[in-house]
Amino acid sequence: MRGFEPTKVPPADHDRISFTWKWLEIFYPGNRKIALEPTATGILYFIDIWDVAMNEDNIRNLQTFKALVGEEVLRSVVFVTAKWATEGTMRQRNATNFVKWEEKIRRDFPGASIVRLDDTTGRLDEEDLNELSSADRRRKEREYHNNAMRVLQQLLKKRATQPLLAQREMNRGLALPEAVKETTLWKTTLQYLTKDAAKAVGRDNEKRSSSTLAKLTNLFRS
Repeated sequence: MRGFEPTKVPPADHDRISFTWKWLEIFYPGNRKIALEPTATGILYFIDIWDVAMNEDNIRNLQTFKALVGEEVLRSVVFVTAKWATEGTMRQRNATNFVKWEEKIRRDFPGASIVRLDDTTGRLDEEDLNELSSADRRRKEREYHNNAMRVLQQLLKKRATQPLLAQREMNRGLALPEAVKETTLWKTTLQYLTKDAAKAVGRDNEKRSSSTLAKLTNLFRS
């Protein structure tokens, strides 16, 4: 699962608002009669290891994510820390951040795993790779591939046996828009959006916040 950016008004792609309606839209059965089976059997949540675990945006992102998956599926979630430095004091800073992230994940997401995508090597971007010799480039790519496969192998060991919380809540037989409004994911997103709208400074920001809130409320009416 790709991460998402802090909520903006109006919403941008991959922010919390878009994240909410896209997933609820996926899970709403409409007139279809379908068996309620896991849509996602494993979930990867990517973390930039340079991010501070306790800042407001990361806390909101994690709570929104938890409202999507639910407590019962946490054992099938793997939090993956990426963008590790390769050596020196920068890598030590990464290690310090990892401890903080690990403490938060263990506390707030019991049963989930947190791993390093780059255990012994950092990932170079394409420009940096092009500066390496052919042999060094192949070695770096092989190391990174092996690290990525290790993460995927861990995920496959903990396949989900239940649907995500949002999927279960969207399949309770309610009509729209009540089906959306009664989900934990919707309520969590709406809570943050309402809070941000109340803090908006200036007439233009307040107008945009109100407009976004109204659009989100009516997303599933059509």
